[in-house]
Amino acid sequence: MANIRFGPLVSEVRGSIGGTTFLRTKAGPAARGRVKPTTSVSNDAGTRRATLSALVQRWSLTLIETQRQAWRDLAAITNLINSLGEVFHPTGLQLYVRQNAFVQILAGPFSDDPPTQAIIDIPLFYHGYTAGIGFQITEIGYTPITNGFVYAQRTGPWALGRHSQRGPMTTSRIIDVTTMPPLPYTLWAAADLVASKSYFFRYRIYDTDSGGLSAPIFLTGQTPAIL
Repeated sequence: MANIRFGPLVSEVRGSIGGTTFLRTKAGPAARGRVKPTTSVSNDAGTRRATLSALVQRWSLTLIETQRQAWRDLAAITNLINSLGEVFHPTGLQLYVRQNAFVQILAGPFSDDPPTQAIIDIPLFYHGYTAGIGFQITEIGYTPITNGFVYAQRTGPWALGRHSQRGPMTTSRIIDVTTMPPLPYTLWAAADLVASKSYFFRYRIYDTDSGGLSAPIFLTGQTPAIL
């Protein structure tokens, strides 16, 4: 792995160019040879890829131009954030795939018409490990959603300090916003975790009334030596 010293022309690089992958580690920016995963594709990953392929085909063959333009118009006023923390506008196709791929997780039908709200502002969202209990959601700030879901995923376990990779997201859970018990809410019990490991979490909030979907909320957590 090679370290990088940035000059006046480039301030940060993320992703892969050719055979080199650029990333940020605890020690700072770094680069390494791009590695093609050798693990087999899980049934879940295969289903997700098939869904993405079906959505791209549906955009071209099923949607009429009026519907495609409606997605483009909504995308033009939708702000998303890339891996560098920069705000950008998605294309109409990107927004269509993003919304419908998530709805498929909820086992819902494809929506060819755009939602009334494409993006939900990210609320305050905190979690942490509680001794003897596990990872708990301790706060989900203010949100106007009254009918929707919190969708949570977890990676791991990874060795402590290994924050340059997130790995595959597993153990998906959906929490109904309307029936969530008083916080803190135990999302993963200590019995299901491994001591002295890092975990990466991805949360998304989905409003079933408007079809609005928050950007991913990425958080990290570590477990102590004794759970």
